[in-house]
Amino acid sequence: MHGGALMSLCDIAAALCAAAQVEPGQVTTTAESSTYFLAPLRGDSATAVARPVRVGRALICVEVDVHDAQGRHCARTTQLLAVTQS
Repeated sequence: MHGGALMSLCDIAAALCAAAQVEPGQVTTTAESSTYFLAPLRGDSATAVARPVRVGRALICVEVDVHDAQGRHCARTTQLLAVTQS
């Protein structure tokens, strides 16, 4: 899988995770993102699991881990998402 596509997958997973943490009327946007490519992701499937590391009023930190079909850890992304009113 191309690195840019993998980063997009992580961005979407982090955004969904952060959106689940905010109040109605609030939205999030990526403020910072850092991706570590740990192993080549070969094949046509990947699993991204996102978890909130810290949820604050203004910022949410989310970590995303990506594994391939064989369970190999291929990437880790850490994102800060800004919380604003819609």
